[in-house]
Amino acid sequence: MPQRLDVQRLRATAARLRTNIVKMIAVAGSGHNGGALSAADVITYLYFHQMRIDPADPRWPDRDRFVMSKGHCCPALYAALAERGYFSEDVLWTLRDIGSPLQGHPDMTKTPGIDMTTGSLGQGISSAVGIALGGKLDRKDYRVYCMIGDGELQEGQVWEAAMAAAHYRLDNLTVIVDNNKLETDGRFAKRFPDRFFNMGAAEQNMIGVAAGLATTGKLPFASTFAVFASLRASEQIRTSVAYPKLNVKIVATNAGVEICGDGATHQAIEDLAVMRAIPNMLVVSPSDPVTTRKAVLAIADHMGPVYMRLGRQEAAVLHDEETPFTLGKMTHLRQGRDLTIIAAGHMVEQALLAADVLAAQGVAARVLDCHTIKPIDEAAIVAAAAETGGIVTAEDHSVIGGLGSAVCELVSRERPTRVHRVGLADCFASSGRDYRRLMAHYRLDAQEIVRQAMALLEKRTTWTTETNA
Repeated sequence: MPQRLDVQRLRATAARLRTNIVKMIAVAGSGHNGGALSAADVITYLYFHQMRIDPADPRWPDRDRFVMSKGHCCPALYAALAERGYFSEDVLWTLRDIGSPLQGHPDMTKTPGIDMTTGSLGQGISSAVGIALGGKLDRKDYRVYCMIGDGELQEGQVWEAAMAAAHYRLDNLTVIVDNNKLETDGRFAKRFPDRFFNMGAAEQNMIGVAAGLATTGKLPFASTFAVFASLRASEQIRTSVAYPKLNVKIVATNAGVEICGDGATHQAIEDLAVMRAIPNMLVVSPSDPVTTRKAVLAIADHMGPVYMRLGRQEAAVLHDEETPFTLGKMTHLRQGRDLTIIAAGHMVEQALLAADVLAAQGVAARVLDCHTIKPIDEAAIVAAAAETGGIVTAEDHSVIGGLGSAVCELVSRERPTRVHRVGLADCFASSGRDYRRLMAHYRLDAQEIVRQAMALLEKRTTWTTETNA
């Protein structure tokens, strides 16, 4: 049973948690202050009065469980775990750093005391239902507590989980809504209020609404994080947009490992593979501000479904306004006959840096900006295979299914040549405070492109495919 309620003690504890929340986010340089601070009182009550837990035995089978479905507010939970003794307070100051157990969203594989990995809104409550069901099946008397955000209530999965909990009479489950009223619309809403419709944290519904708008002759641009667009809403994109070939433009932001601090739950490393596999879908990944502006205009003129992938960090300007931009045609940035580097997105900058290093070593590398992943520029790839000593691809994406795979599929059929792929190996990445350090950690940088290029040149007398996995 919980100990006698000591309100003054809990208030003092909550104050310490809030202090540490602000400090750790300041040290990390990123994070969500508002939602973490608003959760502090409830988390303090649970961890310091209500819940039956043992910091010395984080996996104690009879413990009460806590699922933080609003995972972006995890600094509040981390502060409580440190205060409760699951790990030392010093660990708090590693928040979102490379190798830290404190990721940008809760990770049960890295952090003692975390009962469920969460991050994508709407999913945690379903996991809590499952944990509560497991307790019933095992005839355990533990309780499950789940905190969700008020904006999270817009996700349909929340209500599906609520209906399941009611149907199975899960009286061992408590769901707490943090009603802090913290949501934003962004600059577009202020500039064009009559043309902006905020669908909230409900990406599947957003895509369905966009599809309906397209049937009325409107030109909808539907935008959200790439991980939510390509994975959570993939069936809606497939069935409601691509299958009927509706004129919907999906602008997916915060793609790849470069999103940095938010960690694996929010790093879209599979989106190009998913979107490439959907019929009728045009897939675009511009490399800089100039090509992004031109790509927006080009996809607006294109009749049919489009998935455009954008990053998060400030991008270097690589092209001038006079550079031609045509969907489906690569842009030639450097000429060379020793080998070809084909890159997409912000990795084009790394390809150019690598070409400079190679040039200093007497290697002339052709550099192609592959801003259109599908349909890919087959003529440019076949020419590169025929005219240079091999191809290195570079992308902030898994090596499986993206740009590298598209190039390999083509050359294996049309002009067999050696291809080395630079991309994320078959793994999830982690949080990191500095995106360039994080990219280097996962070998997604110019140095790795150079390494793969030199390895290719050493072995170009054979035909094979390699990866930096």
